[in-house]
Amino acid sequence: MNIMAMLLAEKPQELIEHEKRVNAVEGTKEDLALLTSGSSSYLQLEDQSGRRLNLPEAERNALVTAMALHEKGRAALKREDYSLALVNYLEADEKFSTCTSELLKCVDNYALLHLDIAWCYLCLGNVSQIPDAEKRLKECENKFHQSYGTNMERLLDIKGSTENHLTME
Repeated sequence: MNIMAMLLAEKPQELIEHEKRVNAVEGTKEDLALLTSGSSSYLQLEDQSGRRLNLPEAERNALVTAMALHEKGRAALKREDYSLALVNYLEADEKFSTCTSELLKCVDNYALLHLDIAWCYLCLGNVSQIPDAEKRLKECENKFHQSYGTNMERLLDIKGSTENHLTME
């Protein structure tokens, strides 16, 4: 008779909490898959000017899913559930990464996601992720420059003012 023993690095309660977070994210992804399947008229994407974006279905689905997961992460962040927020953010990052680089140059959501991930690392005290946080903060800055221009000129064209957005710099 052979006996196998496993040493767990985490406490049983931590494993249960982790599994709950993963299941919550998976449930969200399944719900979003139902909403984005086919050509749903109630999920439309628009640019900052209100013009409808005509994207290939796979890219539209990835973008909608990424944005929804990012919002779920923000809700968890407001509740100070940094672990759940981070799981949602990392899933959103995976979905955003399937979008074309041209699309990602036009939206600031991806830049904000990098900022939110770095913030979660800080709030969780995750020192081992400092290199990733640094990379994400640099990527955030680059994406803002791509979205708004180095001197916020694209923002001026769209909104006529940079007042609300300058607080982020």
